[in-house]
Amino acid sequence: TGSGGSFVQVASEAGARTFAEAALRSRASALLAAAAQRLGPGLVVGQRGGGGGGGGGGASAWRRNEDDPQNKLAVMAVQVQLDAFSKVKAAIDSMVSDLKTQQEKEVKHKAFCTKSLNDNEMETYTTKETLEDLADTITSLEHAIERLDLDIAEAKKAIAKMQVEVKRAGELRAEENKEFQEEVTDQRAMQEILGKAIHRMELVYKDSSFLQQRQEPPVHFQPYSKNSGGHSVISLMEQIVEDSKRTEQEALSAENAAQSAYEGFVKDSYASIRSLTEAIGTKTKTMAQTKEEKAEKVSAHQDTQTRLDMLANVAGDVHDQCDFVLKNFDIRQTARLQEIEALGSVKALLSGMDPRPDVPLD
Repeated sequence: TGSGGSFVQVASEAGARTFAEAALRSRASALLAAAAQRLGPGLVVGQRGGGGGGGGGGASAWRRNEDDPQNKLAVMAVQVQLDAFSKVKAAIDSMVSDLKTQQEKEVKHKAFCTKSLNDNEMETYTTKETLEDLADTITSLEHAIERLDLDIAEAKKAIAKMQVEVKRAGELRAEENKEFQEEVTDQRAMQEILGKAIHRMELVYKDSSFLQQRQEPPVHFQPYSKNSGGHSVISLMEQIVEDSKRTEQEALSAENAAQSAYEGFVKDSYASIRSLTEAIGTKTKTMAQTKEEKAEKVSAHQDTQTRLDMLANVAGDVHDQCDFVLKNFDIRQTARLQEIEALGSVKALLSGMDPRPDVPLD
């Protein structure tokens, strides 16, 4: 039966059988008494021998009266009762065997339930750990992708800014060079003009032949003489020329410095642009690999979540199959043992009632 309720049912059935068997015992005793009367007072069925020599006399009496129809009827009645007891005891043996089988199956089922729940719990734990690790990895990859995307955007922005600055520096350099060219042109023109003026004045103030040319004027004038300030004018113009040359040289030095600075700036800017461009290429490749890895981790996370849901469903099925057995295992085992003991007692009682003689009648 396999439950506490079945024990009550079997106990009730055993009680009913006890009353039935008591009636059979009474009937068997009556039949045995009738058979004893027929066979004679010296033969008592169910006893070993008989008091003194009564056993031999009884056997003789049985042989003398064995053809008596009433004696045959008495023997047949006793045999019927013996067959009934044997069937009851066989049924009891079958019930006990079934109960023991149920006990063994329930013990195995409990072991299966315990192992299944333990395995499920362990696998669920490891699966949750894997799921959490995957979630953390996905979060890290997302942050890495965000950083790479930001770095690439900043690098592109820096390149664009450098390109603008290089263009602006080129335009400024062109303006500065134009101003330099104009300055040099102006200074050189002034130097040329002043040089010619100085040359002419030197011819006037330093050429002695000019002083020797004398002509009689038509009208009488004061005698001609050189202006005493001519030398100072020549010196002034020479100073202006020197200043102009110095200004030209300073402008040339400034131009060379500006050109060198511009070329250095452009060189550094292009080096930075190349470096940033290479970094953009590298980070773009890294971001593609990171996105691919993230996709793999997301897929693994989904598979792991599916696995975890399946484990939860399996755990639910195992609990449905096992919770009752695990909760009531001791009670059910004890009830079956009591049922087996009760059936054993009934069988022992029936065996004690068995009217089969221990010594066969010859």
